[in-house]
Amino acid sequence: MWISTDNGLCRFDGYRLRTYRSSPEGDSLFQNNFIRFLFQTAQQQLLLITGPTDIELFSPQPETVSRLSVSGAVPGGGILRAVQQLPDQTIFLVAENGTSF
Repeated sequence: MWISTDNGLCRFDGYRLRTYRSSPEGDSLFQNNFIRFLFQTAQQQLLLITGPTDIELFSPQPETVSRLSVSGAVPGGGILRAVQQLPDQTIFLVAENGTSF
């Protein structure tokens, strides 16, 4: 089970809780600790909203992160709030004003 928090991304495997956090040394996976929203894709990757227009794609095996910024692409200059995936694997981003793209 994956849990998004304002202090990192947590994974509970049924026995213990592991937390993934950013690090001031710069050797961390994530840009910051505030995981606003998470979505697990059909491919078992996690799409994490980590900022108003920042998305990180986390692959648990191996532990890698790809960063994507959609700054300027959010309709109406809104803030990202959610992610949805259709049965055909198309992914939509949802902004706070209700628009999706």
